[in-house]
Amino acid sequence: MNNPQNQNAPDASDIFLANKEERNAYIRREMAIMDQVSDREGFIQEGFEKGFDQAVNRIITNMIQAGLDDSQIAKFTNQSLETIQQVREALRKEK
Repeated sequence: MNNPQNQNAPDASDIFLANKEERNAYIRREMAIMDQVSDREGFIQEGFEKGFDQAVNRIITNMIQAGLDDSQIAKFTNQSLETIQQVREALRKEK
């Protein structure tokens, strides 16, 4: 590393910093990678929320079919009466 010939050699970072086009290309690549990661995280969160909502609706459906009234279902599931009534209405339409 203390070789006198290497002391005058340009550092890769010096070349990178001096070349505006290389810098911009690098920044664009990094931004694209960050966008992909962000999209992936968003898709995972969206999938989790959708799955959770489906599970809650299935639980509400089971409770309706077991004969519980809306206020009991709301208490046990921590869902609004409106949500429970929507599930109940969807069940009526299926019959």
